[in-house]
This record gives sequence, structure tokens and C-alpha cells, in this order.
Amino acid sequence: MDALAARVDLANRGDVEALLRHFYGQVFIDDTLAGPFAEIRTDGLDLYLQVMCDFWQTVLFRAGLYGGSAARAHQPVHDRHALTAGHFLRWLELWNGA
Repeated sequence: MDALAARVDLANRGDVEALLRHFYGQVFIDDTLAGPFAEIRTDGLDLYLQVMCDFWQTVLFRAGLYGGSAARAHQPVHDRHALTAGHFLRWLELWNGA
């Protein structure tokens, strides 16, 4: 079965969490993104997952759970490992394939 055919719409927080766990599983072993996101891997995804779920529920379902700044949230990552357009393009490739 084609990977795209197996996709279903996200309906709830559990679906969002499952997608994020799958996506970050790929990020953590990716040659381009593993370095910048090493701290999340070391600390454990669970520490970050609640905030990421709040963000995506707000974006997707207008849940109003996230009131921060996605750009500001990634500043510490950028400070440790300068994020480039190449990093973002790779992130998008993995995200679109998740």
C-alpha cells in the first residue's frame, strides 16, 4: 500500500502526539537534523511533547492551547547550532513525509 494512501486525518491530541513521535524519531537519526535537535533527544522527547502538542492543536484545531512564539522557542537551538535554510528544507522534507 502506498504510504500516502495509508494516511488519515488528524482528529485529536493522540493523533498529533503519534505524528510528532514518528517525526522526531526520524529527526533524531537524520544526518542534517540530528545535531541541532540532540538536546531534545538527550533530554527525552516527553519533556517537549506537551508544548509541541499544544502548538499543533492550536494550529490545526484552533484549540488556543499555545500562546508562545515558535521562532522564540527555537532560538536556544539556533544559539547552540546555527540553523540554516538547509536545515529548514530538510525539516520540511521529513515533516511532509511523516
